[in-house]
Amino acid sequence: MDPRVCNGSESAIEYSGPTGTPASIAQGIERLPPEQKAVGSNPTGGTTSLASGVLFFTPRFCYEESRYAVSMATPVSGTSTSSIVEASHVAWDDWVSALDHHGARDKPHAEIAQLAQHMITGDDPDTHLSIPEDAKIHSSPGWWAQGVTVAYEQHIGRRAPGQRADGTFEASASRTLPVLREALLPEILSWLETLLKSPEFPSAPAGEPRVSSTEKRDNWRVSLTDGTAVLVSVESRTAKQGERTAVVVAHSKITQAEAMAEWKSFWKQSLSTFDPALGEPQG
Repeated sequence: MDPRVCNGSESAIEYSGPTGTPASIAQGIERLPPEQKAVGSNPTGGTTSLASGVLFFTPRFCYEESRYAVSMATPVSGTSTSSIVEASHVAWDDWVSALDHHGARDKPHAEIAQLAQHMITGDDPDTHLSIPEDAKIHSSPGWWAQGVTVAYEQHIGRRAPGQRADGTFEASASRTLPVLREALLPEILSWLETLLKSPEFPSAPAGEPRVSSTEKRDNWRVSLTDGTAVLVSVESRTAKQGERTAVVVAHSKITQAEAMAEWKSFWKQSLSTFDPALGEPQG
């Protein structure tokens, strides 16, 4: 991974989500689950020097209506630590204590992510964290390690909600519709074309939009004249109600938190007014 400077300390670029979603993963932010992530989004490979000494933590959780309740010393705005607790059955303050013990506050992003992954997989006895073998977090340790890292960095004040490891921000929004992906895609493309030409659109395209497809999703990308970039993914979902399609927006390379909030609001509003029957925004 390319080393970057973030808030005065060397760091590394994190996964790109969604989209993984991520993800959005997103980012925190509103990250996508592992099955929706782009290939090549796990930067936790490589080696690092880990603190010596075996440290075991016993997870603190309580059972309540078939769900694990969250125990957190400090809430983390913008990142769902509750999902980490539920997936690992380890309280958030135990995650923080374990990472602190191994000097994570002084480590760059990539090394924290690798440390978190060691804790999840248990392949390094010096960093062992007592996670039940049947915990959901084992299904995709690299992806969850990134989530733990972002939450931890927000917890210690290294990054703001929505901020990536390179110092930029990412705005995300999504909507799930009761329409088949194949039927929705042309409507989405038409809607996006109309949206880009609308006088209400806060920027302008710096080039022609690009469309690519995989077995799981269709991706629409465009670079904007303000230096930011937009990725819109159209993904099939299966639910009890039948086949549905998720539309996920990840707007990256935003330089200011205020601009991120404005873009997030814009995309949420635009998605909420999109009419799949007409393929255009409705006021």
